Amino acid sequence: MKTAIFLVGDYNSGKSSIVRALTGCSRARIWKVINASGRKINALVILSTFQENPIKAIIPPEDLPNELERQYGDYELLICPIEISHSEDHKSEEYLKSFMSKKYDVKITLIEKGYDGRSPAPSDLSRVRDFASTNGITLLPLDISNSDEHTESRKIRDKLYPP
Repeated sequence: MKTAIFLVGDYNSGKSSIVRALTGCSRARIWKVINASGRKINALVILSTFQENPIKAIIPPEDLPNELERQYGDYELLICPIEISHSEDHKSEEYLKSFMSKKYDVKITLIEKGYDGRSPAPSDLSRVRDFASTNGITLLPLDISNSDEHTESRKIRDKLYPP
């Protein structure tokens, strides 16, 4: 089973910075990362959210898992940021559902407060928390307003990386 770790947060909250600190990656592609047991695995690392990426104009959320496999090949781990509520048409849950339907082990890092101290709307935070709870998804809440991306990325690696 593939694992997908999504960093869900507001626009400009530090999602991509944490992905870079977590993986050492500088662009979207397949990279070798070390899993929780010390084994190198293939990880598809995406640095920009699907909602702000031109791919969204072409590929609906439900087709995205298949399209990523077609474009990038085989991988065991997907790591990518998602905007919590980009628009009514592309809420984070649509993307999460598409990967769940393809039998990914979906995990969420919810950025409750970004580097700039801003928080997403309380209704957005509740929506994502409820979605995770209802679907049995592991959720790691982060307040990164008084931290740095390396400290926060260690939390993700320790709690969410596949064994």
